[in-house]
Amino acid sequence: MLRRLSFKLKATVLISAVLAISLFAIQIMLILEQLNPSYSLLIVDFLGALSFVSSVVIISKEIRANQRLEKIKKNTLEGIINESALVSRADIKGKITYVNSLFCDISGYKKHELLGKDHKILNSGKHDREFWNQMYQSVVKHRTIWNEIVTNKRKDGSEYIVDSWITAEFDEKGNHIGYFSARHDLTDLYKSLAETKDR
Repeated sequence: MLRRLSFKLKATVLISAVLAISLFAIQIMLILEQLNPSYSLLIVDFLGALSFVSSVVIISKEIRANQRLEKIKKNTLEGIINESALVSRADIKGKITYVNSLFCDISGYKKHELLGKDHKILNSGKHDREFWNQMYQSVVKHRTIWNEIVTNKRKDGSEYIVDSWITAEFDEKGNHIGYFSARHDLTDLYKSLAETKDR
């Protein structure tokens, strides 16, 4: 976390640490009666404590500012993904826990029709069990991002083609907790290619 602090704050931390160590040494010398207590020592002690407290306050402010910046970056990134891709999340059993509006627009389903359902609701039948087993092996066993072109089925039964990116999600202890996927709709592109090929 200290790596994210500015040079000025790093210098403040260093000076405070040196002061704190010096004051600690003075306290030890006073205890061992190698120094005579005086008002000047008390003033140095007070200034050292004040410097330490002020540096802690400055560091806390800097950390909070960095956290706010990280949150803004994260929200911006999520916003870009939500605007450009069909996003979904699923629990460890594959039950859908989140879909964005673009996912609903392309699939033809409303959010409440998808939440709690399995992704099989979109299965076009074009991909066999081995295809999906490879996905599972990639994301859960090998912890990689799986990427394939997938043909899905809309609510009305028509097909749509997506460039699918799927990854497994794990908690801080490494336990598998679910899946995250982002898909890009390629249906129009594939239709254009097919029409060009026909011509």
